[in-house]
Amino acid sequence: MSGRGPLAGGPRLVRPRRIRHRASLTGRAPQNGRSDPDPLILFEPLRPDRPVGYTPRPMSILRPNGPITTRVAPDYDGFGLGNIPAWLCEIAEVPWDGMLPPLAATVRPVWKASEIRTVIVFLADAMGERMLLEGLKAGRAPCLASLVAGERSGWTTRLTSVFPSSTVPALTTLATGAPPGQHGLLGWVTHFEELGGPTEVVRCGPRDRPGSWSDGGAVVPSLDDLMGLSTIHQRFSRSGVATCAVAPAWYVGTPFTTMLYRGAHYHPYDHVDAIPDLVLAALRSQSRRDRLLVYVYHPPLDHAAHTRGPYSEEFGQSLAELDTILGRVLSVVPEGGKTLLAIIADHGHISTDATRLMDFASHPELLGLLVHAPTGERRVAYLHIKPGQVEAVSAYVTERLGGDLEVHPAADLVRSGLFGPVNHHPGLAARIGQLVLLPRGNQQLVCTGAGIGPTLCHLGDHGALMPEEMWVPLITCRI
Repeated sequence: MSGRGPLAGGPRLVRPRRIRHRASLTGRAPQNGRSDPDPLILFEPLRPDRPVGYTPRPMSILRPNGPITTRVAPDYDGFGLGNIPAWLCEIAEVPWDGMLPPLAATVRPVWKASEIRTVIVFLADAMGERMLLEGLKAGRAPCLASLVAGERSGWTTRLTSVFPSSTVPALTTLATGAPPGQHGLLGWVTHFEELGGPTEVVRCGPRDRPGSWSDGGAVVPSLDDLMGLSTIHQRFSRSGVATCAVAPAWYVGTPFTTMLYRGAHYHPYDHVDAIPDLVLAALRSQSRRDRLLVYVYHPPLDHAAHTRGPYSEEFGQSLAELDTILGRVLSVVPEGGKTLLAIIADHGHISTDATRLMDFASHPELLGLLVHAPTGERRVAYLHIKPGQVEAVSAYVTERLGGDLEVHPAADLVRSGLFGPVNHHPGLAARIGQLVLLPRGNQQLVCTGAGIGPTLCHLGDHGALMPEEMWVPLITCRI
């Protein structure tokens, strides 16, 4: 099977367009004069006229019985989020062996490594392409609009997120240059046999009670051990390039943050308004001869999208606040063309509501066939099934929940490349279980009582393969 084009009876899986894609954010016609359809629905199907060396992966396993929908498959070959770390290494002349390849030449600015001394990576959590586009149309973000329009040598393109399209897998990929299938941190809740079961990754603690697995002095593997990879900050440090992380103070000392920024000097802030001053402090700590990587993490957009919706007034206000901060960052960076600012996002959001909440707690018969409640994210569920019950679980989901959920053998998804190419983590199979559930539409997957605290309905969510979740912008400029 070639893997090209829509699949008969199944979802259409698409790849990012292999062109500079500024028009997708500005709404302008491309330079060839042809008027494109609305870029929010222009998801080019796979065609045989791709560049030499590009081999689309067959995705025929994703074949729901319901209506055909458009899915965006993650790209790990030069057109996705996972290709940013090696690109940054190239700019800083740092070895990137073992990482996913750098960004393809058609989706990155052509600047010589010798021209750049400082790289500022500004990660706006949950600034999906469509969410940004709506904000630009509403006039919420004049600074971002100017960069998208090409000011300050701006360059804008579209990339895919990873799968799952969520914070834990995506941030870990950005920190390591490895796809989720290689780093093994596969969702907000991941099953680690090494720790004893379902684990909330951010605090590296059991899902069903507060705290960490290491509380009380217990000797357990760290997230670094469970991942087994170097961070980009460690690579830079080994090559003599200083790195700084500007991120919230409330994450200081937490297991996930400690792992992500291993090798970087951590500059915590209590409020996002402090970001520009901390960036300036990091720049002043750099000698004229040294290279520097400054990594900024900005999470408020994600909170607004989850609690109020990705196209809500509250999200728009949060985007406007982000835009103001970016404008201040641009103002404090000394001009001279030696600094690269790269604004990125880890995922987008799809709108959800209470009528689309699928609670596994309402299906005790299904839960009785599982080792424990599903893990993963609200938009992708991993099922660890009791011995001999895989067929029963598959039949239950198909017959009782088939209108809302697709069920896929986990091994098929791994072979398809959704989690990344070869060199998978040795614990991958144990961490994703035997079956994986994906929503057909904008459903949220929860299990009341499986975790700590109440189960709240989100008005925006992410983790699956819908275009709103998967497309993210890369906006760059030289200062």
